[in-house]
Amino acid sequence: MLKGRRPALGIETKRFDPAAIEHNKAFDAYVRHGEASGLKRLEEKALSVGSGADGGYLVPEETEREIGRRLSQVSPIRSFYEETFNRGNVAFAARVHGAGYRYHDITVAGGPVDHATYMARNAGFAAAFPDRKVEIEDLIAAGDRVVARALLHATHLGPLGDIAPTGRKVRLASTIIYRFERGQVAEEWEIFDKLGMYRQLGVAPPAS
Repeated sequence: MLKGRRPALGIETKRFDPAAIEHNKAFDAYVRHGEASGLKRLEEKALSVGSGADGGYLVPEETEREIGRRLSQVSPIRSFYEETFNRGNVAFAARVHGAGYRYHDITVAGGPVDHATYMARNAGFAAAFPDRKVEIEDLIAAGDRVVARALLHATHLGPLGDIAPTGRKVRLASTIIYRFERGQVAEEWEIFDKLGMYRQLGVAPPAS
């Protein structure tokens, strides 16, 4: 009887854990979209049903460390988008960028640029599109990197290089990879629809 109930050697058995699945979905919703209601609901459930005698809720240390590490990377990026892009506080970038920061844009010749050059470019873009709003559609943390997929809505109200204001509205998609060192962004790689931007403005892209 016992032999018949024993699983065969070499076969791994897996247990369906609804609580783990619910937690993973809630955490994923927070990291990607900032939606915290799922995590709050789980916290309330834990405190009312599954808490210990001291009222606490314990999770494995490894899980706790991983959650803390990911949130420590995701939160600055979410704050960076809100402050720098949506509120026009370009100087906020200095709090997020670390020493030796490098910015990569494959559409610009000359290789990566430093923090000061990035700030000048960002300020110029903000002046050209002073009402810009950026919505984060995905925010994914893995290892020392965070990937942000976002959508920008703005109106061309100021000079953009040699392009005079057109008053046209633009909608631009972008994807940026951020690499972290010591809690700050050390490097980033950005890809956005620059050709689509020129087309929406009704102008020809620069020759170089």
